[in-house]
Amino acid sequence: MGAVIRQSDSLIHSSINDNWLRVSVMHSISRDLYASTAYTDFRDRITKGGEPFPFDANAYTTIENESRIVGMVMAWAVVTLESLANHQLAATLNNKVLATMAIEYPALVTDKLKLSRSARSELAKKLIILTDGIPTPVIELADKLADKRNLIVHDKPFRMIDRGDGDIDVDWFRARGDAESPTFRYEDLTAFYKNCDSIKDCVLNASAESIDCEINFYSLLGG
Repeated sequence: MGAVIRQSDSLIHSSINDNWLRVSVMHSISRDLYASTAYTDFRDRITKGGEPFPFDANAYTTIENESRIVGMVMAWAVVTLESLANHQLAATLNNKVLATMAIEYPALVTDKLKLSRSARSELAKKLIILTDGIPTPVIELADKLADKRNLIVHDKPFRMIDRGDGDIDVDWFRARGDAESPTFRYEDLTAFYKNCDSIKDCVLNASAESIDCEINFYSLLGG
């Protein structure tokens, strides 16, 4: 069942709850993978860039799978925030054309109204449309989360060049983003979830309308 907001004689539906369920399920998988290697000497050495030997192939595979799932958790968490923002825009803006424009092309709205041009991501621009006088740190945080989602979802290829004598160079086919492919750990979710909850609260506080959904990212760490 998607999230619902009642407006007079109509209901606005969205997939917020569906996306939240996806985040919750994938978080459970990442937590189980993490638990199988947590507090082990091998994990401590691998995650801190120490000496890999003696090497544990099974534990290494588990840690790599954990990283992949945590990346999926992060990506879908941002998708959930975006669906929440879209839902709030539909509920808050009385003009359907304007609401549709804000959801599909938020940059056109912020540019036309000469709103903050420091925002780079669609998520940040939607927050600007929703709120009055949104603080710059919140805009930057929304951009940061959107960048992380994009880095995970919009994968870019790379070329490995053998320079001889064991020297390998990595040449990325990307003009934006980090120079290296990110490695995610379950421990990274603590700070990440706090940031997600900050953006979630910003969206929910943007309107007196109550969205029928229960989302608390940080609570997942205690489940």
